[in-house]
Amino acid sequence: MSFLGGALSGREDLESEIRAKLEEHLKLGKVTEHDIKYITNLRRPVIDGKLELSEARLNAIRQLCQLWQLEVSPIKITSHRRVIGPIIVFIKKLLYPILSSLLSNTLKKQSNFNAQAIILLTEMADQIEKQEKKSS
Repeated sequence: MSFLGGALSGREDLESEIRAKLEEHLKLGKVTEHDIKYITNLRRPVIDGKLELSEARLNAIRQLCQLWQLEVSPIKITSHRRVIGPIIVFIKKLLYPILSSLLSNTLKKQSNFNAQAIILLTEMADQIEKQEKKSS
């Protein structure tokens, strides 16, 4: 049975399904070897125990998880100006790699901070949910 379509029979099925999807994304260029190495080297503590979150809080945390990582992504540099447009594009193309390299370390630090903040928010939301259940 498909990972996306329903329950799997075991851990091995899940791992092979994920591996197949990852290989597919690699072939399509959606993911690079650099991305895989970066994710493999991330050290994220696992939240102990079972989370008891309302659907609304869980959805909010899911949205944060989709936005936590910052990176300088390649963009298509164009200009609509006919006369000076090529000069503007040339200058932007020269500056883009320089600015990207200058910002990359700061963006990595911010991404790590964001990940840690999400973990802390998740733990706090879990504690709030547990307190609300105790008081009611």
